[in-house]
Amino acid sequence: MLKALAIKALPPTIIVFVVLSGSFLATPLASSKLPACGYGYVGYGGTSAPTVTNVTPNSGSTAGGTKVTITGSGFCTATAVDFGSTAASSFVIISDTEMQAVTPAEAAGTVDVTVTNAFGTSATSPADHFTFVVTQSTAKCITTQPKLTGSNGSTWVDMSAGLSATFTAGATGYAILGGNADLWTANTGFNQDMGIAVTGAGFPTSAGQPEAWKESGGFAGTFSPNAAFVQTVIPVTGGQAYTARLVWKANKADSGSIYAGAGPIGGRFSETCVNFRLVTSLPSVVAKSSTTQYQLINSNGSAWQDMATTNLGLTFTPSAAGVILVSGNSDLWTSTKGFNQDIGISAAGNLEGVGWIRRHLLAQRRLRAGLVRGGQRHHVHRQAPVEGQQGRH
Repeated sequence: MLKALAIKALPPTIIVFVVLSGSFLATPLASSKLPACGYGYVGYGGTSAPTVTNVTPNSGSTAGGTKVTITGSGFCTATAVDFGSTAASSFVIISDTEMQAVTPAEAAGTVDVTVTNAFGTSATSPADHFTFVVTQSTAKCITTQPKLTGSNGSTWVDMSAGLSATFTAGATGYAILGGNADLWTANTGFNQDMGIAVTGAGFPTSAGQPEAWKESGGFAGTFSPNAAFVQTVIPVTGGQAYTARLVWKANKADSGSIYAGAGPIGGRFSETCVNFRLVTSLPSVVAKSSTTQYQLINSNGSAWQDMATTNLGLTFTPSAAGVILVSGNSDLWTSTKGFNQDIGISAAGNLEGVGWIRRHLLAQRRLRAGLVRGGQRHHVHRQAPVEGQQGRH
């Protein structure tokens, strides 16, 4: 009797399994649905076309592959997600009001993100915009140890043939250029200057001069590498070729030698690099620079003060919530030994995660990223106290 009952109970179990499996198999291979949508049963998702109220993030590479979160309604019965006229690479339905999609490859520009179900396609609006941007970046690095002997203190020369990066801008925008090296001198009394020289449409700005430069210390010491970093932002035109080169010289005429690269460790010296990154969303790039020499006298070592409120202060309003990179760099030094210099970035507005770093001698480093809220005004400026009671910037 027990054997017969067990056999009779078997078919319903098999039937339920087939129904559940069928609901998953009926979902398009490019998408999937979670239990919040009832495994695809009729009755979930309403009886009207979807709506799209937000797309986050709202920009990404023209190469595709950006995962975005779409919010709105009517998603449980969605059959397609499109970026403009191009279908998403894939999409996952989280609930009737949320889904995720992976962007396809697309030409640069702004498109509407639409969702389609059995009752129609979502109406377009600025809330569903997604911008495809051209992203380019490259870096050229060496692990050898360049040497410059007999610098006249005024002529910039290429640091190494391996520290030249050539690129053709995929779109009009800005190129963020950077260079780094461990610099040191063989003779006391000499510092090392490092810069980024640019050739291409509209460059160099001044013949024979880099677009930005920094001076590395060690004036009173020898064979003591100092980590130097130089960064600048330049406008570029789509389709035009540019070359960024790392150049250097001594800070004054030097019959001796200056070097780049610490070590070696395992047969390799520390990396010396030049790099660039193309940013095509023009309103998203804001930069301020100054060639003035600022000083801070009688710092109490704890109170931060603006280095230059006007020349080194930025005000911006992001069009959407997201993450921004905030950076600053400066050649810092003291007139009295025994004191280091602290440099930081402070912010007013809903900006989170801004930081500061301590500067030993003239080392250059980038600062941190911060979170911003769309539509809100933010002000960022550079500040610097000094450890102890004396010193200047």
